[in-house]
Amino acid sequence: MIRPIPTHRAWHRRVLADAMTYWQERSTRRALHELDRRTLADIGVDASELTSIAAESSTHAQLTRLRIVAAGSHA
Repeated sequence: MIRPIPTHRAWHRRVLADAMTYWQERSTRRALHELDRRTLADIGVDASELTSIAAESSTHAQLTRLRIVAAGSHA
């Protein structure tokens, strides 16, 4: 008897990885939203960029900011 290819494992890993990415992005976004505008200005970030920064830092979006690229790339 031929055993089926265990595709459920790959699907399970992908779902788990997507969930982890979502929670990491959400945590980063919440932490950034806790900062006031003065602190954001001190680190060179505008409040309108917070969602984008969170997405880039959690591998959900393409890296476009030099400071995130320098910190570590998506593998």
